[in-house]
Amino acid sequence: MRKVDSLPLESGASMVFAPGGLHVMAFNLSPDLKTGSRGELTVTFSDGDKISMPLELTTMGGDTHGMEGMQH
Repeated sequence: MRKVDSLPLESGASMVFAPGGLHVMAFNLSPDLKTGSRGELTVTFSDGDKISMPLELTTMGGDTHGMEGMQH
């Protein structure tokens, strides 16, 4: 696993974010958020365009919900 600062994406192309592949990790979140909660993630592109998508909160460690085989 390694940090990626940018992901080039051609117009009209798609990119999949999933456990074990490209994914978003967030730190220092509100303790009110719980594993399994669903919400929305908004990505802002370098030109200012934005896109929102549904997300499910999972945890790293004890609850590996679909993250088998990942090396942390």
